[in-house]
Amino acid sequence: MIQDVLASLGLASLNLGNVISWGQALLIASVALAGSIITAVAGVGGAIVLSFVLTPILGPAALVQTISVAMLINNLTKINVFRKGIDWAQCLFVVTCAAPGCVMGSLIYSSLSERTITIILGVFLIGLVIFKWFLPGDIGRWSKPAVAISSFVYGLLTGTTIGGGILLLPILMGTGLTGMALIGTDAACGLAMHIVKTVVFGSNGVLTAQYAAIGVLIGIVMIPGAYIARAILRTMPLKVHERIIDAVIILGGLSFLARAI
Repeated sequence: MIQDVLASLGLASLNLGNVISWGQALLIASVALAGSIITAVAGVGGAIVLSFVLTPILGPAALVQTISVAMLINNLTKINVFRKGIDWAQCLFVVTCAAPGCVMGSLIYSSLSERTITIILGVFLIGLVIFKWFLPGDIGRWSKPAVAISSFVYGLLTGTTIGGGILLLPILMGTGLTGMALIGTDAACGLAMHIVKTVVFGSNGVLTAQYAAIGVLIGIVMIPGAYIARAILRTMPLKVHERIIDAVIILGGLSFLARAI
């Protein structure tokens, strides 16, 4: 059945039915839609939640590049939804500082073994939550050098792992952005980083046609999430939501480490 659907989309030659089953495709689609709502509301989290489902199906070595393709479409959608609040000047500065780090991180990722990738993902996900717990509620204004250095580190982690976008939020908040302006500018910066990662992965042969196609299909499924999130952004209790996401991220990180061991 899945092959018939793929044939109608012109993707039958990629033999995606050999990579994922129909049941797995439905599961991925459901999680992708939920993840897109999460990431549009909270700024982060969608790629991390999606990674928990994709890893057992595609393997950790295919995870970052496949999600990068999906997040290209997801971030384009968020840019359209929150475009009126985007601070393009701040976006350009952050991206300029982050892009070299992202290239370095992507090249490092491309050379790692599957077990090493699994361990890095597990440690990084748990570290994300611990890092966020220690962030002060009011981080105030950051100096230009602080934003530049932090952006480079963000780019490096974004190229190497999924979930590095959590570092982008405090950076943008440090420039004075809040609310929908924060979410929109975050999406614009995220789009640029995922373009860099996709180009590097494609040039190194890490991003195959199959993984790219799966990423595109996931990204299309994620499109409605941004519009749903816009409707609930001001009503959802974010503190409670963030605690739930923290728990999910920690459990996911532990699962990566258990799989590596």
